[in-house]
Formats: sequence, structure tokens, C-alpha cells
Amino acid sequence: RGGEIVLPVAYSPWCGERVIAMSWVDGSPLVPPDRRAGGGADDLPAALAARLAGRVALSPARAEEVRLVRWGVACTLSQLLVTGVMHADTHGGNLLKVAPPP
Repeated sequence: RGGEIVLPVAYSPWCGERVIAMSWVDGSPLVPPDRRAGGGADDLPAALAARLAGRVALSPARAEEVRLVRWGVACTLSQLLVTGVMHADTHGGNLLKVAPPP
């Protein structure tokens, strides 16, 4: 939707049964290392729940994190319920924020 998701290009000649070679995508982690579990990210579900309930105003940075969580949930449900193809390796190295196009 709206060009907000960037997918790397697979280089078929170098892909096989056990290896996939893809283009590089420049980006930054969805949650900075200092905010990951044990470092402050644990309160994100509570912030999301409070925001959805309309109880709190979020800082711009937290609002962006909540927006990305909502995108992630929508994408995961789409994979599960619409396409039937799941990304089975969703870790911080595979999910990045990219700069908007110029």
C-alpha cells in the first residue's frame, strides 16, 4: 500500500534449495538496540493498547513505532490469511525502516 514496503530483489542465478541471494536494502532497525527487550521496548504493547483505547497521546517516535507495529500485524495477517505464504524469519535484521523516497 502506498509504496511503504520495500522488498529486496532475489538474484535467481545464485539461489538454490538452501541459499537465497538478495539485493541489499539500506535501513535502520525497527527498534533501536537500546530499546530492545530489557532496554525499554517491553512497554511498547502497553503503549499500543493505551493509544488504541484513546487514553494517551504518543511522542512522535513512539507513534511511529506503533504505526510500524500495526503495519507488521496487518502484513502478518495478510500472509497468513490471504497469500498463504509466510515470512518465517522475522527478526530485527530482516525488518528495517527505510528512508522515504525523495
